[in-house]
Order: sequence, then C-alpha cells, then structure tokens
Amino acid sequence: MKIKLYKGLSISLAILLIFSFTVGSFIYYIIYEFIYPEKNYSLPYMNYVVENLRSIFHYLDRIIIGIWLFAIAEKLKQDKWSWLLIGLVYSEFAVILLLIVVIFQNIKSEEDLFASTRNLLILLLIALIFKSIARELVLYLPSITNHRVESLKHFGINMGYLKFMYLFVYIIYFILNTLFAFRLSNRLKDQNIRNKKIWVISTVLFGLLPLILFEGMEINKRKKINAA
Repeated sequence: MKIKLYKGLSISLAILLIFSFTVGSFIYYIIYEFIYPEKNYSLPYMNYVVENLRSIFHYLDRIIIGIWLFAIAEKLKQDKWSWLLIGLVYSEFAVILLLIVVIFQNIKSEEDLFASTRNLLILLLIALIFKSIARELVLYLPSITNHRVESLKHFGINMGYLKFMYLFVYIIYFILNTLFAFRLSNRLKDQNIRNKKIWVISTVLFGLLPLILFEGMEINKRKKINAA
C-alpha cells in the first residue's frame, strides 16, 4: 500500500512548515517592528534570535521526523514528499502509520519485515527522546530568553505569532485529515464494516489515529487469511 498526496501540495506546504518552524518567528518579529515603528520597542535583535530558538525547540521532533521520513521513504516504496509533509504535521503518529504500512507490505516475510521496520523503530525512539529534551532545553536558555518572553507577552507580539502558528498548522492538519478521510471512504466501499461514516468523520476530526486502527485491522485480516 502506497500513501501518496498531491506532489505540488506536499512540496509547497512542507516548505512553508519548515520555514515557519525554523525562522518564522524571527521574520515575524522583524516585520512586526517594521510595520509598527511608532511603538519603538527597541529590543535587541539577539532577543529575536533567542526567541526563535524556542520555536525551533518546540517543533524539533516534527522537523527530525519529517526529514528522516523524506530520506527513507523511497527505500520503503513510498512517496518522499508526501511523508515529509505527513511527518511535519503528525510527528510520531506519522512514524507509527508508516510502520504499520510497512508491516502490511511485508507481512509474509519476517526477515524483510524486521529490516524494514528497524529504522522506523529507531526513529520513533529518537523522536520521543528529542521531544522531551527539546521541551526541557527551552527552560535552560539564557536569562535573556525569560526577559524576552515577558516583554513579548507584554507587547502582545509573542502571543500573536503563537496564535498564527497554531492556526496555520491546524489548517494544514485539517486539510490532510480531509484528504485521508476521502481516501479511507473509497477503501471502505468494498469493506464489510459497520458505521463507515463514523470512520470517515473520526478521521477528519482526529487525523491518523482512526487510520492507524483501520490499518491494524487490515493486518489482522491478512494474517488470518495467510494462516488459513
């Protein structure tokens, strides 16, 4: 089973997300002060740089997972641009889904299955470790960071960017959920499963979780067929 999204959509959204995760907050603050020079915040640019590091740490697990999935996708007979975007949006859930997809593809060969899933299991472990470490690193940034956060909260700049990022990521999340729900509905047409509409609606709302459950059910079905 190959998961492939529209190439142009995957590339454009992935580039926008990587840009937003890495240098987005820095550019946002510079533009903000350029648009509103009369407010004269007079904050050193080093403060912007340090605050941008907080954004990178916050999304570090998504960046690592997205790039790693991009690098290994073709070896697993998957579309690299689609999995780059999926990794950036869904983080560790993207690894779990790809892990299940690989199991589904190689269920007849235990040797191939182990070789294919080993890197994904390592990636999942590294991503979870980096996620916890990155959150902690934010607390140990130089004291200038704490001053910067309090300043930005006071001026409303920081909250404005955070709201923008959450909205931006959520819109992409909803777009991908809708695409996955549409494709799942097509697969369910030939399936003898109750409450098909609930599967589709839950995919729109919760993203990869229902899809992971569905693929797990498909693996169990194939195992029973092979055992028979």
